[in-house]
Amino acid sequence: MPFKPSEKEEEYILRQEWDRRKTVEQERQKLLAKEEKERLKKLHHMKCCKCGMEMISLDFKGSPSIGARTARALPRQGGTRRDPQ
Repeated sequence: MPFKPSEKEEEYILRQEWDRRKTVEQERQKLLAKEEKERLKKLHHMKCCKCGMEMISLDFKGSPSIGARTARALPRQGGTRRDPQ
């Protein structure tokens, strides 16, 4: 004679399985989001946010009170952006 679980037992087992799968899926989504963030960071590093052109770093000396600074420049557009220290 096989054992048949009651309706409440079946519901409890299904709920546990649901929670386990939900947890696994949430962890998978977090990992994918982290990987996507890293991929985008590498893809857009040193690129202009407006046109996507490659930016170059220029090191120059400032006044004695300011010290040396690094600037990022777009060669084609002639614009520069100073990085804060």
